[in-house]
Amino acid sequence: MGPFSRRSAPVAKRPEHQVVVELCLVVANGLHGVTSQLVRRRVVDAYALTRKAIEVVGVARRASESRELLQTFLAAYPNVSRQGDPTQYRR
Repeated sequence: MGPFSRRSAPVAKRPEHQVVVELCLVVANGLHGVTSQLVRRRVVDAYALTRKAIEVVGVARRASESRELLQTFLAAYPNVSRQGDPTQYRR
C-alpha cells in the first residue's frame, strides 16, 4: 500500500504523526524551491535549499520511528503547530 492509500490515511490524524506529515510538506515545498532556483541558474541557492530539505527528511524519518525523538522535537519547536506563522520552525 502506498502512503496515500485509504488504509494509511487515518494515521495522519493522530497528533504525533501530523508533525511528520507537515515536515514532509516542508520538504516538498523546499524541493519546488530548488527547481525554481535551478531554472534561474542559482546553483548555490539550490544547494542550500537541497541541504535544508535533506535535513528535514532526516528529522521526519527519525521522528516517525521514535516517539521520544518526536517529543524532543515538539519541545524544541513549540510553535510547530502554528500554520502560516513566520516563527513556526524557530526556537
